[in-house]
Amino acid sequence: MVNITRRMTKLTALLQLRVGSGAAILPPEVERIHLEFARARDDGHSGPRVFWRNELRRLKYYNPSIPMTISRSMNPADPATMEIHFKKADGTTTPESSTETPPPTTTTDSSSIPATENPKVVDIKGHGPGFILHQLITYTNAKTVEPTEEDLVQLEEMKEKKERGRKDSVLMQKVNKKRKEDKEKDILARGGMVNLAES
Repeated sequence: MVNITRRMTKLTALLQLRVGSGAAILPPEVERIHLEFARARDDGHSGPRVFWRNELRRLKYYNPSIPMTISRSMNPADPATMEIHFKKADGTTTPESSTETPPPTTTTDSSSIPATENPKVVDIKGHGPGFILHQLITYTNAKTVEPTEEDLVQLEEMKEKKERGRKDSVLMQKVNKKRKEDKEKDILARGGMVNLAES
């Protein structure tokens, strides 16, 4: 039973990674994507942070060979930007990109990867993940990946299970509350009988 539960948990996590905002295939011209934002959750950096946590993960899933790096500062006053690096006009890449496959991670020291010529820099400070993704798709002509019929069925099943779990939780809260009230009434009744006997 435990193995089945773990398997279902993994399948659910994979489905959530595969389906949703950010599921898109980047064209071969895109060489690297780099985000810069502060660790603070306010001052215009919350949107980039959410994009990194969600949309960028899905982009990496569908584009594992494209380096997707981030750099986070400690100063909320710093800018938040997205750099889109493209291959050179002749189709060549930087030495690192052409000789080895980058690791499947979205967090990398950007200084270890050389910059390309004339990257597209987008100001993302104060913007939400939807805006950031729209800018990325617009400038790269990325193709969004639509969920399959099987994905939609699984999503509906997940939604139904979540709703059943919520209802079961509410029901258990009511049952526990009723048990607690009955126990308190029983204690009070017994206490009253003892007091009468003592008098």
